[in-house]
Amino acid sequence: MWISSLIVVFLLVLIVATGTFRRLELIGVAMGSTQVLFFLVMFLVRPDWEEVAHGLVETHFDDGKWLKLLAANIGAVIMPWMLFYQQSACCERKMTVREMISNVKMSGSGRAKPVMLHLHLDAKKTCIA
Repeated sequence: MWISSLIVVFLLVLIVATGTFRRLELIGVAMGSTQVLFFLVMFLVRPDWEEVAHGLVETHFDDGKWLKLLAANIGAVIMPWMLFYQQSACCERKMTVREMISNVKMSGSGRAKPVMLHLHLDAKKTCIA
């Protein structure tokens, strides 16, 4: 497990040290777009759609462990991305305040959906384990 982490760190440092922001952005979009494969896999395994619907609306706010998982995901995934990537993207593109506000409005709902799905799937893994 530590070898894969070391490889990822090496690749990220290499990308940042040798490339432009545009190249880094293209690599990120290419890697992120592979998540579309999850939809294909979802249909291939033929899930029980009633269970899927129930899992999408089920919450665990009364479970302290789930709340800790929620806080850990926000702290480890969402906050660093918001603080560093978004700020550097705005600076690199020399965006005006008006452009930044427009981009926040456009990407708000797009950010919320995968985060909620990620939190839900993590909660399911925790409950199963």
